[in-house]
Amino acid sequence: MCGIFGASFAPGSRVSRRRLMKALFEESEVRGTDAAGFAFFGADGSDGLFKKDVRGGQLSVSTLPHNAASFIGHTRNSTHGDPKDNDNNHPIESPSGDIRLVHNGVITNHREVRQALGKDGKKLPDVDSSVIPAVIEVFGLEHTDMLRGYAACAWYDRETGGTIHVARFESSPVTFTTLVDGTVVFDPGDPRQGPAQGRDQVDRGLSGHLLVHA
Repeated sequence: MCGIFGASFAPGSRVSRRRLMKALFEESEVRGTDAAGFAFFGADGSDGLFKKDVRGGQLSVSTLPHNAASFIGHTRNSTHGDPKDNDNNHPIESPSGDIRLVHNGVITNHREVRQALGKDGKKLPDVDSSVIPAVIEVFGLEHTDMLRGYAACAWYDRETGGTIHVARFESSPVTFTTLVDGTVVFDPGDPRQGPAQGRDQVDRGLSGHLLVHA
């Protein structure tokens, strides 16, 4: 069980990016404390990634721009791949480094998928999540049905801008909140409150900078 979260900010939003991220990290510690990390896309087209094998509440958010357009974050409960090797921590990058992704869940057939990816699969870190951005980049989003297990994922592609994509299958939860100014925030919700939100709730009130995939 890991925690994923993120935000897509409305134009002109005065929401404190760093304060919101810090709160989300602290709230997500219940889902994992082995490592934490985030990636952001700036309003000026800049982007960045920072991760470390520390609890979410201990991770510095000082590199997050005050005017970030969007960000994704992760707290890790490691199942595959040593968190001391930072390549295994999230956000995970695709082989080219263009896709940055966070994942809650387990990919049970990651070894088979690595083989299907050929030379790109051999370069991936040990963590099972690493095959997800690789599949999206190499084969396309329509081929993620080759993955087995369960997942809630969020990612963005550096080549196509800061739009956050969110997808889930099976039982991994993700919930969405739309703030008064139109900013959209997502997180896994309280793990004590049962199953994930329904599709009708997931789609409600989303901005044009956050796409949900069935």
